[in-house]
Amino acid sequence: PDRRWREVDGSLVSVDLSGFTALSESLQAKGRAGAEELVMAVSGVFEGLIGIADRRGGDVLKFRGDALLILFSGDGHAERACRASSEMQWFIERTGGTMMSSVGEVKLQMYVGIYSGTCHFFLVDAGHRELVAVGPAATATMELEDAAAAGEVLVSPATAAAVGPEWLAAERDGAAVLSQQADPDASAPPIFVTASVRTSSVDLEPFVPPALRSSLRLETGEAEHRQVAAAFVKFTGVEGVLDKGGPAALSDALSGLGDVV
Repeated sequence: PDRRWREVDGSLVSVDLSGFTALSESLQAKGRAGAEELVMAVSGVFEGLIGIADRRGGDVLKFRGDALLILFSGDGHAERACRASSEMQWFIERTGGTMMSSVGEVKLQMYVGIYSGTCHFFLVDAGHRELVAVGPAATATMELEDAAAAGEVLVSPATAAAVGPEWLAAERDGAAVLSQQADPDASAPPIFVTASVRTSSVDLEPFVPPALRSSLRLETGEAEHRQVAAAFVKFTGVEGVLDKGGPAALSDALSGLGDVV
């Protein structure tokens, strides 16, 4: 809580799912019942994916709509990131690739990008303390995910070098395609065990947007569709600020941006 930024040596993984948007649009006409069905479907799939990441020592940092941003750090982080990603692809293809719903069959596909190296993270004050992952590692991870085909895990050169050629199926545009592992063995090493942080005494309320706090206290979790206006703010120049002034300067710039937004 007392640090505004961190540099972490690790592997950053972006996992993006397609198929839920079409399901959401189809279920919208059913009102609350449709929203509840959507939440159950999404929750069931993400529970499986997060369980795999957790077993391999991955820390889910962000939900980006239908996507997850996961950090693997510590010993063997590149191999654990690749193993978890392969297991998640297997999970989607074998157990979640085709889902049945009240509005018909839903086909899920997954796209994954992995980058290994120095990752930058910032806590930005913007009414609450928001974790922001930006910098060369975050950019490269998103580019790899965007370039990946459905059912594919695309990894950076450093990730490929860390795991070795036996993990790789092909090369493409300076990146490498991870080979698919058949029926992954859940007991295969390395399973990374970390001390649980769920019993931490850190006050977590400042990290939750104020508008959400009252809803979380109610613990009702009722599903709903809402008519909203959604805005996305894109900012560039992060790498330039980082190169010129380092993480401290970038932290100041992000805090200024958070105030304006």
